[in-house]
Amino acid sequence: MVTYPIDQGSVHLFQTRGRRFAFDVHSCVFLEVDEPMWDVLHFGSVVRNRRELVQALSPRYGPQAAGSLADELDQLSAHRVLFLPDMLEEHVLPDPQDVATLCVNLTQACNLRCRYCFAGGGSYGQPATMMTPDTARRTVDFLLQHAGQHDNLSLSFFGGEPLLNFGTMQQTVEYASQQAERFGKTFRFNLTTNGTLLSRTVRRFLREQRFGVIVSIDGPPEVHDAMRPYAKGGGSYDTIRRYLEAFQKERRPDEAAWTLRATFSRQHLHFADQVLHLAGLGFEDISVEPCTSTDPDLAIGWADLPALKAEYDEFAGHYLESIRTGQKFSFFHFRVMIEQARRGTQRLAQCGAGRGYLAVSAAGELYPCHRLVGVEPYQIGTVHEGITHPERRALFAAAHVNSKELCRRCWARYICGGGCHACAIEFNGDIFEPYELECELVKHRIELGACLYAELSGAELDQLSVLYDRASANRPHLSSA
Repeated sequence: MVTYPIDQGSVHLFQTRGRRFAFDVHSCVFLEVDEPMWDVLHFGSVVRNRRELVQALSPRYGPQAAGSLADELDQLSAHRVLFLPDMLEEHVLPDPQDVATLCVNLTQACNLRCRYCFAGGGSYGQPATMMTPDTARRTVDFLLQHAGQHDNLSLSFFGGEPLLNFGTMQQTVEYASQQAERFGKTFRFNLTTNGTLLSRTVRRFLREQRFGVIVSIDGPPEVHDAMRPYAKGGGSYDTIRRYLEAFQKERRPDEAAWTLRATFSRQHLHFADQVLHLAGLGFEDISVEPCTSTDPDLAIGWADLPALKAEYDEFAGHYLESIRTGQKFSFFHFRVMIEQARRGTQRLAQCGAGRGYLAVSAAGELYPCHRLVGVEPYQIGTVHEGITHPERRALFAAAHVNSKELCRRCWARYICGGGCHACAIEFNGDIFEPYELECELVKHRIELGACLYAELSGAELDQLSVLYDRASANRPHLSSA
């Protein structure tokens, strides 16, 4: 039976694209409801018992229909569709032990000068440097020594621009493959690159080693070149596009496609232009992320939020149209939320930063994630000495949704996982205080994802699921919550 008044913290009601939904906060299950049930849930949050609910509904629906609606609400509770108990309320994340993924800064240098770069032109506020082959081998050794029960391990090469140190990458992959056989492990390799050094030799190596590749490109060209110029001046779009077209011609059907990742700033909030342009290049996995720079000319601000939400709403229509006309591609944020609506998964943290996922600086220093490289208070050790500050690493395990006051009051907590740790630190100076602007965007995308899921047919969802599985397999594994 339903307990009145209905706890508004256990069921979130929202409308989007002309449809109504109830979201069970504790089970992470979405339910599309009609207008009468929408009224039932609204009135149910203010009345004291079933009799008052029927009285409140009767002027609009009549006493008999009102009673039937109250019965229907009881059935939703009895069948555990809504009003489930919070099974995660007392759960915590265990102190971190094993590591499955390392983000490896092969370089702290870059040939581009992207205006919004969080890494200060790729050097992370330090002198430009390259990882030595010896440090790279020690990085592999560290991962194998700390893998524990993980059999499938990941090395994600990062920078700066990692391909400036391509020779060390080749040696590292060869060494990791040899050691994996010795230790009975499997390595998966990923690369995040600005795309300007993807020569034929590099492309052949990436294909042979079955790399997952993320290429940063902000196209269309006028947008990209304004944000991602060469360090010596001039736009980089034409070079990157030429290499992307060459890869598409070379790629066999059984080979993984590359992911294209763009950033949009407050100077170009119409990110749909970027997504559709990148999809037009023939790539099926696309991510477009808001700029989190502290530069007020670039960073998304609260004043931009209404326009940005409207842009997501409009793009949702474009995305549906593309699916139904045969141009199927994975837009990362909608993919995640459509799959969330489909599977009802839950999590206590947004990613595995500081736990199953660590970052390694070019000098071999260990940090909880790639965005915190060079931030000394968060250094947790080195690949040479191991974990020397376990308490700093444990801090990230402690920073889950149940330990954040803002999250404990939020309906989206078990989907969002509490937001980006690095953003909380950068904007609020406190890992336990989420960056609320990020929260607002995440919640809007969650609601849109549920609506898109409701609007798609079973066959369309099945086709997208295959596409989404391919897209997921091509990305570094960050989540272990």
